[in-house]
Amino acid sequence: MAERKSQNKSSANLPRSGKFFGTCNLVWLLILVSQFFIARHQSIMQISTFIVPVLDPTEAQAELNQFLRSHRVLEVQSQLVTTRSSHYWCYSVHWLISDRESRSNSGSSRKRVDYRQILDESTFAIFARLRECRKQIAQKESVPAYVIFTDAELAELAKLDQLTQQSMQTISGIGKKKSEKYAQQFISMMQDDSSENTEKRSTGEDS
Repeated sequence: MAERKSQNKSSANLPRSGKFFGTCNLVWLLILVSQFFIARHQSIMQISTFIVPVLDPTEAQAELNQFLRSHRVLEVQSQLVTTRSSHYWCYSVHWLISDRESRSNSGSSRKRVDYRQILDESTFAIFARLRECRKQIAQKESVPAYVIFTDAELAELAKLDQLTQQSMQTISGIGKKKSEKYAQQFISMMQDDSSENTEKRSTGEDS
């Protein structure tokens, strides 16, 4: 009994400042934890996919690394995809965006570039033919079309005075290896289309 009284007496003699600071630390801890869960709750998970060719990974890999450095990444999943004519890594990146950012970006993400509006008539005709060539090559290689060239790259290619392997490399995003791989295919297909159109015009004039 006397021992219990002495324990109570010793606890009563603890400095009030110690109890105060202990309580403050607990309160701050609870605040930090609650803010963490609120932030997680107000964030929205997004999924972005990146394709990195095995033979020419430099440009696509740099784009992926830049994305990873500039976003709040939760998880990255990867899978090696093999087709008859190509091999590439497919990366699925799970990342967080705040609810406010999601609302502000939702409007702009719906806006797609209308190249018919920003290109003149003759340049758009070349762009449309290039896009059809890209579609055929993508189907043959069983890869997404943008892995070959993006629409923005095709638009710049359409503006070139002459489509060659060297002129392709002047376009931002198109390196030496990609131009070596696809230049001749695009040039041949574009020449075939031009020959067909010429034959159709000559046939129409004859008739």
